[in-house]
Amino acid sequence: MLASGYRRLGSEAAALVAEGGFLYLAEYHPVADLLADDGTVEQDYFHRGPIVVDAPGTYADANVPMAATMTVEWRHGIGDVVSALATAGLRLEFLHEHDHIHFRLPAGQRIPQVYSLRAAKAA
Repeated sequence: MLASGYRRLGSEAAALVAEGGFLYLAEYHPVADLLADDGTVEQDYFHRGPIVVDAPGTYADANVPMAATMTVEWRHGIGDVVSALATAGLRLEFLHEHDHIHFRLPAGQRIPQVYSLRAAKAA
């Protein structure tokens, strides 16, 4: 069963697409978030509970002073996104996974780090 948050994501996205139009989405691949700096898997892909991070600075500058440093994130799989769009009536035209370098992995290791998809609304 599709969780209500994903159902809302799909319906809101579909509402923004004109008939005969399409949605193009590109975002970080959820697998890339599971790895430690040395390339080993350190997190559970299927964990869907809140992930609380308390870190100073930003991704652009770790040394910038911040008044609020805590963020709460939720992991979602690609299947969650595709199912939400399909449930909202969009038709998946393609789903690509890309191995763009976000961080260095041990020699010979490649994982998807970004994915992109295109989903169309019937005319």
